[in-house]
Amino acid sequence: MKKNASSHQKEVHNQEEQLILAQGVTLTIISSDTTRSTGTLTLVPSAVFPRTHLPHSVHLSQINGESVLTVFDEEAGPLVHHLTHGSTFTLLPEQDFQQVNQSGHDSVTAWHVDGDLSDTIASWRHTARMRDAHNAS
Repeated sequence: MKKNASSHQKEVHNQEEQLILAQGVTLTIISSDTTRSTGTLTLVPSAVFPRTHLPHSVHLSQINGESVLTVFDEEAGPLVHHLTHGSTFTLLPEQDFQQVNQSGHDSVTAWHVDGDLSDTIASWRHTARMRDAHNAS
């Protein structure tokens, strides 16, 4: 018996997509499939990417400007890392974090995740749609 493969596959995303998640917070998905996702996070001055966590390690590279990354550790408390141009940082799976732009210039952080982010990306899309719907009313 032949299975319908398409009904078991998650969406493959190979076209760049920009999601505005909050005021001054733009998440660009460059590519995504069930094995790897890449993109950028752009924060205008004073913008905050809200506290979250991802199911896989997140590899960050600050490619423009600077930002402040706060990693929330149950034992050690919040750990603050200043990312400047060229800085890299790896977040562990399920590690809560928040990123803020405290500078006077736009901040751009490249990210990639080895693993399936389909559910997370679907949640980001939902957040962006809800924000758009709220702003349209």
